[in-house]
Amino acid sequence: MLNREAYKKLSFTGFTLLEVMAALAILAIALVAIFNAESQSMKLSEKAGYITTAVNLAKARLGELELDILEKGFDSVKEKESGKFEDDRFEGYRWEYTSNKIVIPLVSIDPNAKSVTENPFLKMAQDMLEKSIKEVRLKVFFKDGKKEDFVEIVTHFSNPKDLPIVQAAPSSENK
Repeated sequence: MLNREAYKKLSFTGFTLLEVMAALAILAIALVAIFNAESQSMKLSEKAGYITTAVNLAKARLGELELDILEKGFDSVKEKESGKFEDDRFEGYRWEYTSNKIVIPLVSIDPNAKSVTENPFLKMAQDMLEKSIKEVRLKVFFKDGKKEDFVEIVTHFSNPKDLPIVQAAPSSENK
């Protein structure tokens, strides 16, 4: 049996069971939080990849539309069209667009003007611009898990072929 002096000389430098259990509980809570954050990070990274692909596909589709407009005019652009991308790598992606005529309001810079529509030049400019500019709203849809999400790009196309050629009056220098 140890006497009091010998007992005090023994070194008890270990942890108690209670201290070990508390440390393990804190570690478990921290690990759960870290794993949840990592899981959320991976989901957001995957969604960012879908969005990036959708934006690039939308840009490619808009480029095709622009080429069609330059080659064939606005008649080649339907009011509404949809389809899928041909490449097998983009199987879960689809697109649709709507095309609208734009409306340009007539605005006068002259505050004393009675009616803007009486100005034939402004009316001609309005008609000319409305015929030569179209708004296109393109959506690219993709599956994000179980739900479908989309990216939308709104742009305006102009077709110089639809603008009438206006020749300037000859100046006195050119005569």
